[in-house]
This record gives sequence, structure tokens and C-alpha cells, in this order.
Amino acid sequence: MTNKLGSGAGMLADGIRRGFNGIFIGLVFLAQFLIVALVAVTAAHVFMRYVLGGGLRWAEEVALILVIWFAFIAMALGVKKDLHIGIDILPQQLPAWIKAALIKLKALVILVVALVLVYHGWRLFRAGMRSTLPATGAPAGIQHLAMPVAGLLMLYDSFMDLCGFDKKDAEVNQRVFRDDEEEA
Repeated sequence: MTNKLGSGAGMLADGIRRGFNGIFIGLVFLAQFLIVALVAVTAAHVFMRYVLGGGLRWAEEVALILVIWFAFIAMALGVKKDLHIGIDILPQQLPAWIKAALIKLKALVILVVALVLVYHGWRLFRAGMRSTLPATGAPAGIQHLAMPVAGLLMLYDSFMDLCGFDKKDAEVNQRVFRDDEEEA
């Protein structure tokens, strides 16, 4: 009985990992699209304003939404790939058990930041859904939704790191971060 229960829990954990890894892969492609769209909208707006004498009324608002989403997606991907700023001088001189404790502390701090993003981002999103953006007429909450989305993804990664679980990032690395594969 416990064998079936254990294998069922393992299958669920693998499904959750695959799901989050799929989300991360999708987010990389979304971030690429967002940056291309940002360049296109900004270029069109500048061309319209300075060459044709009249800009696009909605361009700055759309560009702001694209930047917000790109920044929060990049933050979640930075946590996934451990790209945040760190100082390695001190940990190199410390015993292994202190290094491990610092790694856990880092994961705990990221987990707390992720919880703050989820909680306050969700509150901002809900409040923003009651108003509209002036140029596009879109719900204002759309720009705040990036916070809880990034927070949830950071929460997953920091929880997995804190507990020492294998995130099985090989698929993400293989499909998206090809330069890491060449270095290894």
C-alpha cells in the first residue's frame, strides 16, 4: 500500500516539476516576444512622432506594460538560474556546513520576497481590475498581474532549493539555455 502511495506522490511531484519547467520554458519565449514587441512599439511611436508629426496615443502605456512584464519574468528566471547578485569571497573561506547554511538562508530570503510579491501583487491586481488604463481602456490590473505570477514561480524555486529537492531543470536548460550545456 505504501509503495503505491509513494509512487503516486512521486508521479505527482514529477508532474508538478514538469509543469513548472514547462511554464519557465514558455516564459523565456514570452520574454523574447515582449522585448521584440517593446522595440517595435517604441520604434513605431518614435517614427510616427518625429517623422509623421503625430505619435501613437497608446504606445507609452503599452510599452510600460511590456517593460513591467519583462522585468518580473526576468526576475523569476534569474531566481531559476541563480543569476542574482552574490558575494562569493566569504563563503569560499568558510567550512562546508556554513556554506550550506548560507545557501539555505538565501533560499529562505527569496521565499519571503516571493510571498510578499504574491500577496501584495494579488492585492494590487484585484484593486487594478476596478479601473481602466486611459489610452488602451484595458484593465489596470493587467500591469500588476506580473507580480504574483513572478512571485509564484520564485516561491516554487526557492521552496525546492530550501528543501533540497531536485528541480530537474535539464529540460529547461536543454530547450532554452543552450549556452549552459556547451559550458558543461
